[in-house]
Amino acid sequence: MFNPNTFNPDNMNMNNVTNPIQPRPKQKTMKKTHSIVVDSRNRNTTTFPDANNFEFRFNPSDTFSGAALYKNFKNIVEIKLVECILPTTFENDVATPYLILEIPELNDNMIGTSQQLSRAFTILLPDRIFGTSQQKFVHCRVNNMSYSFKKFDPPLNTLHKMTFKFNRPDGTLYDNASFEGTADANQIMLIFEITTLQIDRKMLNADIIRPTQ
Repeated sequence: MFNPNTFNPDNMNMNNVTNPIQPRPKQKTMKKTHSIVVDSRNRNTTTFPDANNFEFRFNPSDTFSGAALYKNFKNIVEIKLVECILPTTFENDVATPYLILEIPELNDNMIGTSQQLSRAFTILLPDRIFGTSQQKFVHCRVNNMSYSFKKFDPPLNTLHKMTFKFNRPDGTLYDNASFEGTADANQIMLIFEITTLQIDRKMLNADIIRPTQ
């Protein structure tokens, strides 16, 4: 009969233990930031004739025509708007002190006093005007602003497209003449930073304990 008072684990013969379970090495991850530039002039102007509403796709099919980046991002932890240039000054439009940038694929990023604000990815505030007397552009104040990014926890598996809608405060599309048409002067430029989470394989390989020879 087994007597627990006489049991001594030091007397166990570990040679009799077959295939002991080894702890799996812990996977270590690292964050990587990718900068992507979106130019409204590359959109499909047949489907999206005006720059106030157009689509940008990630890794589309070979037959796709329009603004696209032939790269796929996985395990997205953050999407941030860091630069925005628009083809209008807002200087003569007193009814539009700001624009609502709506990206339906990234909704619920803000909470506002109206449904239109609550659908916003961010608010575009005019910062400074530059250009010539014939064509002016406005640089929007978005970089390092607390409301110009969205985080995902857990990470977003992947993102297939982003649709950009530039709306007035009342939620209607901004139809200023400088947003209409396909001329090169009517350009919208957006720079996003997409941060992804991936396995750091160098660190993982360094942590694997290999059996001695």
